[in-house]
Amino acid sequence: MRMLLVGLAALLLIGAAWAADNDQFNITVTVNQLGVTLYEDDGATDYGTWALGNMAAGATAQMYFDNPDADGDDHVEAKNEGNCAADILVYSTESSAPGDCGFGTPTAWAPGAAAGSDIYYLECGEGSESSLPGSYTACDQSASPGTEIVSNLASGSVAHLFFNFTTPTSVSDGCQHDITVTVLASP
Repeated sequence: MRMLLVGLAALLLIGAAWAADNDQFNITVTVNQLGVTLYEDDGATDYGTWALGNMAAGATAQMYFDNPDADGDDHVEAKNEGNCAADILVYSTESSAPGDCGFGTPTAWAPGAAAGSDIYYLECGEGSESSLPGSYTACDQSASPGTEIVSNLASGSVAHLFFNFTTPTSVSDGCQHDITVTVLASP
């Protein structure tokens, strides 16, 4: 009998020692997705080319309301297509020299802090749908991440970008140059 009582007491103690309660929780997460789309000033048509045509050495072309491009656009709308706020950055390049056009030695241009020999100057500012930027920033970077133009643009929001482009003060050729301006979203 004593063995039975000891056995029952041991079982009660073991059962009490191992009895436990539990709870749980869930983890929900959405990964930030970055995206930016460039539109003409109508907010619907993809922005493609700012065609400046022939310009003098050291001349500056400006995007502004009374100076639309050939398509009638006066600025670039950068829409944050991501699911989080993003900074908008800009850099520009000419990846290769133009083909031989019969005018000098084709030489690729590079961005710079000021226009110079085969060096162009690009600046950008954020305005609004109805006003020019209060100031412009030199966009003299030729690689990512580039120069920050807009900080913390909310998801779905639009930044109104205006550019000024100054041709090199002297050039090695008289060919058409194609400059690629990259606008990117960054966390």
